[in-house]
Amino acid sequence: MAEAGDEITDYIKSPELLTSVIKENPDFVLISGGGNDILGEQVQDILKSAVVNGSYATDFLKEDIFKQKLEQLRQGYISFFEKIHILKPDVKIFIHGYDYIRSAPDAKTIKSGWANRYMIKAGIDNIDHRELILRHLGDTFNNMLKEFADKYN
Repeated sequence: MAEAGDEITDYIKSPELLTSVIKENPDFVLISGGGNDILGEQVQDILKSAVVNGSYATDFLKEDIFKQKLEQLRQGYISFFEKIHILKPDVKIFIHGYDYIRSAPDAKTIKSGWANRYMIKAGIDNIDHRELILRHLGDTFNNMLKEFADKYN
C-alpha cells in the first residue's frame, strides 16, 4: 500500500492499513516507514544552516526538531502496533531499518539521489559532513526500531 515518498504521518492519516488488516486478515504485516520522514526532503528542516565545520553529527542538527520528528515516528509506530494488535492479536508485525546511505560523490548521483541533494540544499556541501550526519540519522532511527523489536517481540 505504501508509495515512494510516503511518510509514517501519511499512513496515520489514512485508514488504509488498518482497513486492510480487517479485510485481508493477514498473518503478517510489514510496516515500512521512517526513511522519508528523516532522510527525505524533510532532512532540511533538521539541519542547521551555515555550519562550516563540525566534529560530530549533532553539530549540524537542530536537535530539538530532530527529537520532535523522532517522537512523531515513535508515536506513529506505537499507534500502529496497538491498533493492529487490537484488530488481530496474533498477527506478526515486521519492521525494518535502513542501511547507511552513502554520501554521493558526484553531481549525477546527487541529482538523481535522495538525502544528499537535500543536505546540499541545506548547505552541507562537505561529503565527510554528509557522511557523518547520514550515519548518525540512520543509527538513531535503527536504534529506535530495535527498541520496538525488544519491547514488542
